[in-house]
Amino acid sequence: NDNPSIDVYLAAHHLILAHARAAKIYHKKYAPIQNGIIGISNCGDFRYPKTPSDVQAAERAMVFQYAWMTDPFFFGDYPAEMKDILQDRLPKFTPE
Repeated sequence: NDNPSIDVYLAAHHLILAHARAAKIYHKKYAPIQNGIIGISNCGDFRYPKTPSDVQAAERAMVFQYAWMTDPFFFGDYPAEMKDILQDRLPKFTPE
């Protein structure tokens, strides 16, 4: 049942959930002993508009590249623009 229009979002969703679970375990079990911290690194290239009419497309590209992987950690959910565009293709977070 491969579906390339969904699979990439599902894989990324599980990556985010796995990071959150690992961070929770680390904070509960190891941070008190090791005094360590956990972070996340999001890398990629910046999108610059070539013309004034490209500004909106460049901003949307940045949302899909950076905010996709950072908003869930900082705001608890995917960016609204992604949810509007992808609708049911984008997995949903549960309260847990």
